Amino acid sequence: MIKEKSKALLDRIKKKVLWITGILAILIYFFTKSPIYCIIFLCGSVVSFLGFIILAAAVSRILEKKKGKGLFFLSGAVKMGVIAALFILISKHSEKAVLFYMLGLSVFVLAITLEGVSQLYRSKKHGA
Repeated sequence: MIKEKSKALLDRIKKKVLWITGILAILIYFFTKSPIYCIIFLCGSVVSFLGFIILAAAVSRILEKKKGKGLFFLSGAVKMGVIAALFILISKHSEKAVLFYMLGLSVFVLAITLEGVSQLYRSKKHGA
């Protein structure tokens, strides 16, 4: 039962990430009229999304099989390397580009915050 609830929670967060990414990409293009900023934002968002998926799989493996801690730390190091490499490439473009990349990386934080707020609203609505 707990596994089903956590899977449902992860699925809701993933859906929120996709919605937030789509809305922000449209708004970025609307306000900047620059497809390059949209692409940079989407790169950050994809890195964030894939990093979360890999993290969730690694943690699940560690909890279920009680092994894979080395893989967990290796995946974290690779993820940080990818983030840093893209940051270096993007920072050569402009300061605005870095801001859009960071916004893309923070999409998961926005989605988790939104999910937390909706959980609070649901608990208040049901009298908890």
